[in-house]
Amino acid sequence: MTFALIIHRYGFEKKLVLKKELDIKTDNFLTDVIFSDYSLEVIYEKIRLYKEDVLFKKKWYKVLILNKIISIKQNVNGINPNLILIITIDRQN
Repeated sequence: MTFALIIHRYGFEKKLVLKKELDIKTDNFLTDVIFSDYSLEVIYEKIRLYKEDVLFKKKWYKVLILNKIISIKQNVNGINPNLILIITIDRQN
């Protein structure tokens, strides 16, 4: 019983560390793309590189990103709504 609790706690701590790392990575990406004066092509390239991440394919990660985008859009005035759409929509080359 004690061994199972230790294993469960270890798994929980490992997931907690991963979530913190992903929060920081996502916050940095969104801040860089939304608040910088990059051209559209540079923004598209940054989004493409970010979407190549293996975790981006997972549904829970996409939900995390969308929640962060919604939170930014609700709390910060003056953001270009087209830029938010560019981040959320897949671009076909």
